[in-house]
Amino acid sequence: MFEDETQYPDNMFHTETVDTAHQGSSDTHQVAAWPDERNSTHHFPSGAFYQGQLVGGRMCGHGTLKLPNGKVYTGDFVNNNFHGEGTLRCPKGEVFTGQWVQGKKQGRGVCSWPDGFVLEGAYVENEVHGQARVSSPDGSWFKGRFERGKRHGEGQARTKDGDIINGIWANGEQVSSQL
Repeated sequence: MFEDETQYPDNMFHTETVDTAHQGSSDTHQVAAWPDERNSTHHFPSGAFYQGQLVGGRMCGHGTLKLPNGKVYTGDFVNNNFHGEGTLRCPKGEVFTGQWVQGKKQGRGVCSWPDGFVLEGAYVENEVHGQARVSSPDGSWFKGRFERGKRHGEGQARTKDGDIINGIWANGEQVSSQL
């Protein structure tokens, strides 16, 4: 399953393809299975586009996948999933660079938005979970513990006015503070 929750069938690679692996070739032809460990360019009926390595007819190794919804992933694949290091760019400007496991953000990563917000930290199954830091363009920031995408536990915040607050958060809400 990909970030946009689109599931691609196992046979999605038995389609018409434009083969650019050999210099000068631009023939369109039907393939039964694609050769392993070859860099190729492939267009899918769904509108998806993949350029990269294949193993056993599946995306494995380094490649780029452009999805019909405008999202573009460049990085490592294993068994048709984002897996390893990679960057996902979304059409509205959100960018995530970091570690992936079976198509989900898992491990260290940095997510940035076009409005200047940046979140850097640990991810578990697509959510920030563990130690992380979020900063905003007005100079304010929070660093501390997150649980399932929400501030939870001890943390420190800086307001846009420069005040530093040490406190405890629960389910995203500050429950105690100390200036």
